[in-house]
Amino acid sequence: MVTKNFVQKIADKEIDDVVHRKFTRFSLGEFPREAVLIKKTANAVQVQTGFEYATDLFLLVADLLPDNVILSGDGTVISSSNSLDKELDAVGLKIKASRGKKYTVTFELSVKDFKAMVDKFGEYISLFKFKVGDLELKMKPSPPKPGSLAEKFATLKVDNKYADAVLKNFLFDVKVDKFKSAEIKSTFIIEDVKIPKGYENDFAMARKMAQKKGKIHRIVSVDGKEVKNYELEFLA
Repeated sequence: MVTKNFVQKIADKEIDDVVHRKFTRFSLGEFPREAVLIKKTANAVQVQTGFEYATDLFLLVADLLPDNVILSGDGTVISSSNSLDKELDAVGLKIKASRGKKYTVTFELSVKDFKAMVDKFGEYISLFKFKVGDLELKMKPSPPKPGSLAEKFATLKVDNKYADAVLKNFLFDVKVDKFKSAEIKSTFIIEDVKIPKGYENDFAMARKMAQKKGKIHRIVSVDGKEVKNYELEFLA
């Protein structure tokens, strides 16, 4: 089964570390996010998303391809606190340049090793781009500032043989057959912040470990017609 993105995990009550990390950058309030834009032709599917979907796109690609396929590309890894020279080398990411805790890297990894790297580096900001066969993933090299928007931050293009898996990942809550375009608008509504005991006086750990309680207001439109408008509650 193809991996679920973080919104589907929330819908299915499957909260994990991946979901938790989506909200560490947000405080109390309402935060409209970048639209997910889907275009479908007879031969290909294109999906454009905001920054929050970066890890989900990596894991989706890893599920679409055989483990032994080689991914060759480049990107950026950003650490909030630690020097990553040794860690990057250990997982096969070669440092091309570095500035502070921001690293520009290149890689040539099997899909299996790429997925292991993504899992291991989950707490860091990782932004990669690559092309293999009829699948291409592009991302901007730097994340947007917290609270700001970067439309079309990531773009995934795949051959139509991957269409069903990709569309089920993003349009998991609607039934659509033939269509040309779809748009998903989301707003994060953070209503409460729960800091675990023991971290109240440690700002860095409190920010990392705090659970956010709220809702995602999700609106799905297909070929310009609204087909779904609802809210998903979460504690993550």
